[in-house]
Amino acid sequence: MKNLWMSTFTFALLLSFGVILTSCDNEEPEEPQTTSISDEEIIEIVSAATASSTEGVTAEAIEMAYVADAVLEKGPSPLECGETADSTFVRTIDLDRISGSYSNYLYWGLNCSGVLPTSIFYGREMNGNYETDRWLSDDSADSDWLIEDLLTGPNYIFNGQYERTGTQESKVREMRSFSTTTLIEVQDLNIDKGQKEIESGLANFTLSGTINGETSFEHTGTIVFLGDGAANLIINGNTYTIDLY
Repeated sequence: MKNLWMSTFTFALLLSFGVILTSCDNEEPEEPQTTSISDEEIIEIVSAATASSTEGVTAEAIEMAYVADAVLEKGPSPLECGETADSTFVRTIDLDRISGSYSNYLYWGLNCSGVLPTSIFYGREMNGNYETDRWLSDDSADSDWLIEDLLTGPNYIFNGQYERTGTQESKVREMRSFSTTTLIEVQDLNIDKGQKEIESGLANFTLSGTINGETSFEHTGTIVFLGDGAANLIINGNTYTIDLY
């Protein structure tokens, strides 16, 4: 009886130990999962839609300022009231920190009151891609603008919107992929007529999309143009400074 009891006890003990081992073997360590886009990732995407080096809003603003100069130039063939014009070009990016290529189609026209120029309407269609040490992106964008203060003041004033769609892949940390739409609505963007630099302005942005083809997100924020080639991004109550060039 004693031996039978010991055998039964030993078997039960081994069975229990085996269950514990099996249970432990089945429990693999969980990897941390991020269910939404981070501020850092928002900064990467919105900065690309804003900066000149990635054909963002700043690039358009500079182009528009030169277009305004050309439209108002008193030469042999200035743009007449009510007339429109267009142009295409390809911009290749080859900098230390970024490379890429973008095709652009521009169109614009002159609005007048009588014979006096009052504003220029301007639009652009863009598509291309860029790569940095941290990021890969394939994008297209459409925009509509109105340029005012053509004949008065030291600055051109721009109002309008810019919408950029595309796919991005992070090359660092979790190396996630994104499908995104960035809408930037600009209010009173001031561009110096001489230096062709952004002096001030405000924009609201909405960034929406999916992460890894699964998790959807939408975030809104503000861009404050500071002058001297910088802007503040205000995201989720936090402020980050970005380079516009």
